[in-house]
Amino acid sequence: MPRFSKHRTSKGTTTRGISNHKVCVIGAIDENDSMFLQIVGNGQLTSKMVELALTPKMGKIKKLNTDCKSSYESEAKKNNWNLKQIKSDLYTDLEGNNLANINSLHSGLTTFMAPFRGVSTKHYQGYLDWYIFDKYLNYKFEENRKPSIVLKNIVTKSTRITIKNMNNNFSGLDFNEIYSDYNYIRPTLN
Repeated sequence: MPRFSKHRTSKGTTTRGISNHKVCVIGAIDENDSMFLQIVGNGQLTSKMVELALTPKMGKIKKLNTDCKSSYESEAKKNNWNLKQIKSDLYTDLEGNNLANINSLHSGLTTFMAPFRGVSTKHYQGYLDWYIFDKYLNYKFEENRKPSIVLKNIVTKSTRITIKNMNNNFSGLDFNEIYSDYNYIRPTLN
């Protein structure tokens, strides 16, 4: 291994709090429920992480509500964002700004990830994307339409099914024999 072995505990790590042993994820949500979650590195959130991950996605924004991490301040100043930082012990600031939406997103992510014990860092972004897609489905569609939306947006876009490869039989089964009662003759392609 290219690293020292880590002592494992029942909670997964011997290091408490934020450390370089933990993945740093940045997230945002707007008033239209457009959201994203992205792995930006490990350890504490830095100004460079904010610059690389958040700035390209923000565009022209009126106001940015964040916690009191100083890493947002330099980017806000550079991009002329109206930054409102809410202290962790307050639900809202004096102007009524709050972090309820992003806290709800984080809470939902914790609940979503609970059944997946021991997700590797390598695949964690995929789980974050899955969670965002699941939230998108819940916001936009009724329960009975979700399967067709999933098929339309995932299966058809990620697979290449053509007439030529539909007739390729990789299963090892002889369909002419299986469907002989139905006078089935498998077409051959030249």
